[in-house]
Amino acid sequence: MPLRDVLNRIRWDREKTELSYEVSYVHRGATGDKRSIPFSDIREIHSSWFTYTDSDDGEVMIPFHRVLEVREVESGHTVWRSRRKR
Repeated sequence: MPLRDVLNRIRWDREKTELSYEVSYVHRGATGDKRSIPFSDIREIHSSWFTYTDSDDGEVMIPFHRVLEVREVESGHTVWRSRRKR
């Protein structure tokens, strides 16, 4: 399933709660060049990127090609994972 569909499903499915998920993406300079944010921080989902609000940087745009995985926080279950080599 494409990433956009996964993100929209989490956003709009009444059985899922946004607080239960996190999104990890490539973030140069972070430990392991990876950063994770709670799904609930995501403000808008577009055709090839999403935006979230960061307390330091304001609104941040993340292109889908930088997303590494989406997972359920409690269980650790990966809902979506990039096919790119890490």
